[in-house]
Amino acid sequence: MITGEIEHHYRNFVLKLVLTQLRRELAFGTVTMQEAIDRLYQLCEKYSLAVQEDCKEIFKSW
Repeated sequence: MITGEIEHHYRNFVLKLVLTQLRRELAFGTVTMQEAIDRLYQLCEKYSLAVQEDCKEIFKSW
């Protein structure tokens, strides 16, 4: 998701926004891949119901 290898039209706007920001930060070197993964995980954990549909489509399970 973070690297952009997965082609997906995200339904959750905040998830889309955070992924765009993380990709930008990775490109500029202001964040490591592990930090980006941790931030994405925290978002998905905190707002699991909001990102559930996107995760189901991407990972085929919940």
